[in-house]
Amino acid sequence: MGFGGGGSTSSIGTSTDVAISNPADTQVLTYDGAVAKWKNATAAGGAVSSSQITDATAVGQSVLTAASTTAARTAIGAGTSSLALGTTGTTAKAGNYAPTADQVSETTTNKVMTAAERTKLTGVATGATANATDVLLRDRTTHTGLQAIATVTSLQTELNARETLVRWSGTAWAARPSGAPFGVAFISTNDANAPSPPTTGLLVGDIWRKHPDAA
Repeated sequence: MGFGGGGSTSSIGTSTDVAISNPADTQVLTYDGAVAKWKNATAAGGAVSSSQITDATAVGQSVLTAASTTAARTAIGAGTSSLALGTTGTTAKAGNYAPTADQVSETTTNKVMTAAERTKLTGVATGATANATDVLLRDRTTHTGLQAIATVTSLQTELNARETLVRWSGTAWAARPSGAPFGVAFISTNDANAPSPPTTGLLVGDIWRKHPDAA
């Protein structure tokens, strides 16, 4: 290195106020007032604390001074999780994690639908009660038409147990019993020529079971 003026140069080491000894890379000149000379020396860097970094936030300073990874997570509000992926209370879920229906917990208002409930729901036709209100659907007067006895469970068995039988003797019909609790069945299946039962005293529900060959 040289310096000078007037078109001439000279080495810095030849200056009377400079004392160079064993120069090395990255060294700088420092002034030694005791001997009034500039000397080569290693640059002394001063320690800088986190609080001296003027544009650092409180969170950033806390991260810089954190003594452990746990303290650093606490500084950024990450809690105590190690952030390792897993399913326990001390691990984290992946960003694309999608829970299955079995992993969703029910609440007071939000419920999980079972397979049986879903099947039942899908079996309800669209607009199933759209043709009438619930009031009309429960109104007996709106239930018209005929229904076969066989479609009502045990109805024929109950009727048979309650009916009173009056049989054709071959020559005459017996009178209809008074006070019969239900219909009376007039039976003439043993004689195709039996006449129809007497109409006097017949009630709704009385029937005639005649021979299949009878007129």
